[in-house]
Amino acid sequence: MLKPIGGVIISITDRIPVRGNADPDPSLGDIPSDMLRANIHRQREMLEIMSVVERDQDMRRAYLARAEAELERRGEVL
Repeated sequence: MLKPIGGVIISITDRIPVRGNADPDPSLGDIPSDMLRANIHRQREMLEIMSVVERDQDMRRAYLARAEAELERRGEVL
C-alpha cells in the first residue's frame, strides 16, 4: 500500500531499517539531500506523535478500567 507523506510516496509495508543496519536504498538516490533531511525530520516527528498517541491510549484504557471497576463496586451500571 502506498501512502503520500510530505510529498514523497512511500510504501507503508516496507521494512524500516534500524540505524546502523540500513543498506543503501537506490530508490532514494534521486532525491535531493535537503528533501531527504526534511523527510527524515517529518518521519521522526510522526514516530514521536505515534508514541504519544500510544501512551495516551494506554492511559485512557487504564482510566476506563478503573472507572468501570468503581461503578461495578458501587453496584451501578454504565
